[in-house]
Amino acid sequence: MIGGQYDPDGLHHQLEVMAFYYLSASIAAIIIGVSGWVFATRMRRRIKKDLGRAAEDADLASLETWMKVDEVEEKKDPGREWAPKSSVSDYQHSKRDL
Repeated sequence: MIGGQYDPDGLHHQLEVMAFYYLSASIAAIIIGVSGWVFATRMRRRIKKDLGRAAEDADLASLETWMKVDEVEEKKDPGREWAPKSSVSDYQHSKRDL
C-alpha cells in the first residue's frame, strides 16, 4: 500500500519472492530426500552383504548392528584403515599457522 492505496506491483514482487523461496525449498527437499534414500540403500546393502540378512529400519540406527558389520569387515580385510589415524602433532599449531 502506498499512502493508503493498493500497490499491485508491490504485491506482484512479493509473490515472485515467495515463489522463489518455495521453489528453492522444494528443490533442497528433493535433493536431501534422494541423497538420504541413496545412503540408506547403500547401508542396507552393506548390512545384507556382511550379515547375510535383510536390514530392517532399526538396523540402520543400531550401534550393535554396525559393530557386527565392523567385525565382519575387519575379518574379511584385516588391517584396513576405515578412518585415517591421527596424532597429537596433527592438531598442534606452528607459528606459520597463526
